[in-house]
Amino acid sequence: MRTSRIVVPCLVGSACLSLALLACGSSSSGAPPLAEPGADSGAPVIDAAGPTVDAAGEAGDAGALSPACTTRLAALQKGVDGAHGAATNAVLSLRDPTCGDMFVSSGPGKVTASELHRIGSVTKTYVAAVILGLVNEGKLSLDADFLSTWVTTIPNGSTITIRQLLSHTSGVFNYTDDTTFESEVTMDPTKVWAPSELVAVAARNTPYFAPGQGWTYSNTDYILLGIIAEAVTSGKIGALVRQDVLTKVGLNATFFAGEEPVQGTLALGLSTTGANETNFADPSYAWAAGAIVATPGDVALWIERVGSGAFYDAKTQAELVTPAAMSDQDGFAYGLGVFLIDPSVTGGAGPGIGHSGDIPGYHTQAFYFPNEKTTIVSICDSDADDPNNLTAVALEVLF
Repeated sequence: MRTSRIVVPCLVGSACLSLALLACGSSSSGAPPLAEPGADSGAPVIDAAGPTVDAAGEAGDAGALSPACTTRLAALQKGVDGAHGAATNAVLSLRDPTCGDMFVSSGPGKVTASELHRIGSVTKTYVAAVILGLVNEGKLSLDADFLSTWVTTIPNGSTITIRQLLSHTSGVFNYTDDTTFESEVTMDPTKVWAPSELVAVAARNTPYFAPGQGWTYSNTDYILLGIIAEAVTSGKIGALVRQDVLTKVGLNATFFAGEEPVQGTLALGLSTTGANETNFADPSYAWAAGAIVATPGDVALWIERVGSGAFYDAKTQAELVTPAAMSDQDGFAYGLGVFLIDPSVTGGAGPGIGHSGDIPGYHTQAFYFPNEKTTIVSICDSDADDPNNLTAVALEVLF
C-alpha cells in the first residue's frame, strides 16, 4: 500500500450538471445545490477473475475469499467509513483481476449492491456511445456534419461539429449556468422540460468562445447530441441507449429516467442539510446530459467496457481517448465523452478513463485504469459528501 498522499482532483463543478456550482460536495452559496440533472466490436467482455465479494467479506459464486482479498476488503471498508459523514451513505464498487467484483457499503442506510443511484453526467458516456455508433454506421460524421443541420438557434451552429459537441470544445453556453433557469427549476421542480426548451436557455446566452478555440464543460452539448441522435434515427434517446448500449452489454439495472420505467429501489439521496432529494426534479431537466440511474455494479461494468476497448472497435477507441483539449483541472483532459486522467494524479494506478456525475443528492466517479485492469466506482448519496474521497481511498488501498 502506498503511504503517499493520493491526489485525485475534485471534478465537481467541471464534470457535473450543476446549477448552483458545487465545490467538492458543498454549495458555494450555502443554498441547497441544484446540480445535475456505438456498435459492439465483438471483443470479449473483460471479466475480472476471482470471487465476487461484498462488504461483509462473504464470497460470491466464484469461490472462497482469499486472505489477501479479505485484508483488502477490510481496508476498503475502514477507508470508506472515514471518507463521508456519519449520517450519510456511500458505496464503492470495484472490479480487479485479483479479487473480482467487490462492493463496500457505508452509512446508516446500509445501501445494498442492488439499489439504484442517479449517476448524473456519467450519462454522457452512454449518449456518446449512441453517437459514435451512428458515426460507425455512416449516418453521422465527426467532422463533416454541423449542428445547424438539426438545430438552427444556437450561435455558430454552422461551424460546430459533432466532434466538438462530444468533446466540449463547441463553445456553446452551458444551460445549467443560467440563473433564470435555476430559478425556474426551483419554483417548479415537477415541470417536464422539452429538449428544445433547454436549448433555448443556452441560445439566449453568449457563447464562451468560437468553435474549437477552447474547452468548457457544457451540458448543452449533450442535449444537442440527444436531439441529433433522435433526428437521425427517428427514435427516442432513451430507447437508443437501451438498444445500442444497455442490451448489448447486459446492463439490466440501468435506466434512462423519464423515458422508461425505473425498475428497482432508488437509494435515498440527501441535500447538504439532510433533506430528501431523491426525486428533486423531473429528470427531463437533465435528459441526455444526466438522466440515467443505475446500480454501482452496472456502472462499473460499463466503464470497464469503455475504458478497456472491449466495447468500441480499435479506430473508434483511438478517437475516444485522444485528448481534444485539457480540461480546467490539472491532470485531466477530455476525449469524446470521457475524462482522461494523467498518471501523475492516480497514486500509481496509471492513466484513467471515465467520467463523474453530480445531481441533487448523488455524486459519482467512475474510472477504469487500463494498466491495472481495475475499475473504481465511487458514489456518495449526499450533497455534503465528495466521491473523490472514496476514490482516493480505493487508490491508496489498491496501489
